[in-house]
Amino acid sequence: QPTTIFGPGSGAKTLVAQGIALSIQSGLPLLSWRPVQGNVLYLDWEACYNDHNRRLWAIKKGMNIPLDVIFAYQSHFRPLIDVVESIRKTIEEQEIKMVIIDSQMAAMGRATHGRPESDLAAEYYECLRSFQCSSLTVDHVNKTDWKNTSGETGPYGSVVKFNRSRLQWEVKKKQEPGNDFIDLTLVHRKVNEGRYEPDQGIHIEFVHVPEGKKDLQKIILTPLEVQTKAGREPTIADMCYAAIYDHGPQSAQ
Repeated sequence: QPTTIFGPGSGAKTLVAQGIALSIQSGLPLLSWRPVQGNVLYLDWEACYNDHNRRLWAIKKGMNIPLDVIFAYQSHFRPLIDVVESIRKTIEEQEIKMVIIDSQMAAMGRATHGRPESDLAAEYYECLRSFQCSSLTVDHVNKTDWKNTSGETGPYGSVVKFNRSRLQWEVKKKQEPGNDFIDLTLVHRKVNEGRYEPDQGIHIEFVHVPEGKKDLQKIILTPLEVQTKAGREPTIADMCYAAIYDHGPQSAQ
């Protein structure tokens, strides 16, 4: 089932995704989440291996996760559709249960020769479907939604992204200048089956080596109490999108 977390750039989405990856790979709980253990493949279009590994090491130290917990990692530059065959082979050979894509905007590539973005988005989700395992997509929001943080928003680009992902969480970040910590609120924006979950709060603390402020020693994630919107009902738009996607075109009746 495709799941998406989205928010503005520099919003700590990658840290959340890496924490989830470590939790699933190790089978250890993360905050209040209790994972089903399985092999993870992290597909990275945003950073290099050294940056990725530096953050992972700090999260392991901060969350008391054994340092030998390692999941599969690939850094990519070409669009997902161009490398999907080799990724499918990796999934099969390493018995991958969860694929994490960071980020969808980069993995989709750029529309060329007049192709609409909706085609690229549909193509992206067909690739995910072919993996035949769970997936978590990290995505961005557009500038208008970034500035209008008081209302509901969605991932950047085509409405196909909303239609095709089955679960969506918006990541909202709060950080004051000079602070070595950030507070996140994860807001449940879409569910196709089941209930809307309460908002999830995460406090992330960055612990640096004593000699300076540049080298990370630990990244500590702890639960944060937030005002919740638990029990909210799906909107009419949610239900229409889900019905059309699951059953095809329908009349008003």
